[in-house]
Amino acid sequence: APLPVTIDTTAPSAPTGVLDPTSDSGVKGDKTTNDNTPTLSGTGTPGDTITIKNPAGEVIGTAVVDAGGKWNITPTTPQPEGQNNYTMTATDPSGNVSPAAPLPVTIDTTGPSAPTGELDPLTDSGVKGDKTTNDNTPNLIGTGTPGDTITIKDPLGNVIGTAVVDAGGKWSITPTTPPQ
Repeated sequence: APLPVTIDTTAPSAPTGVLDPTSDSGVKGDKTTNDNTPTLSGTGTPGDTITIKNPAGEVIGTAVVDAGGKWNITPTTPQPEGQNNYTMTATDPSGNVSPAAPLPVTIDTTGPSAPTGELDPLTDSGVKGDKTTNDNTPNLIGTGTPGDTITIKDPLGNVIGTAVVDAGGKWSITPTTPPQ
């Protein structure tokens, strides 16, 4: 009796992948996370095995693409701080391997430096420098890491203002409502 044999020598298409939205912290879509075991996810051909390698060529995880064409991998070993230029490949059931595709992810688990803040001397009433004012929405100023968001809360924990630290490391907030 004839024995049917299928010969498949065609490599699958390279998979697509991203830092999964559940691991994406801060600005969504910026490929930066504060999670050192971030979930990476993407699409591929159902049944293919996705392999992700770190820059040293070590496998950090594998997954089989599900029937819907989706996969996700969460490394079990913490990944290093900084830019991680992962590569991903797809291997079909016949053993053909796709070209490698890049998957850059930045891991940043270091918190920002504490910002400084004070009453703007222009809204300091009475004795200058005593940090006392009769202005119930005084301007507050300070320094911090450029790009960080500064949030000011009143003693009850209510947010009374936010600002983004400018490129020069300075921020300024004038509350829109008086603190409680």
